[in-house]
Amino acid sequence: MFRRTVYDREILLLAVPAFGALIAEPLYVLTDRAIVGRLGTPELAGLAIASAILLSAHAILIFLAYGTTGLVGRLVGAGSLRRAAEQGIASWR
Repeated sequence: MFRRTVYDREILLLAVPAFGALIAEPLYVLTDRAIVGRLGTPELAGLAIASAILLSAHAILIFLAYGTTGLVGRLVGAGSLRRAAEQGIASWR
């Protein structure tokens, strides 16, 4: 059974933007397909290939965001803002 806690609001404030970030890319691709689908079959085929590549790259590289977010969050929580910034920058090198 679900019990309400004092942290529910904070969790929701973190979860909603995270959910939006996760569904943004598939929604872009779906919108592209709806628009390009009206142009013709060859155009839609080209978009399908590009979409497959883009979504695969997104799925493969999402670990960067997940791995970095936890570590940076811990460092910010510990009051080490400089190390948190350095870690965020280092994850893209």
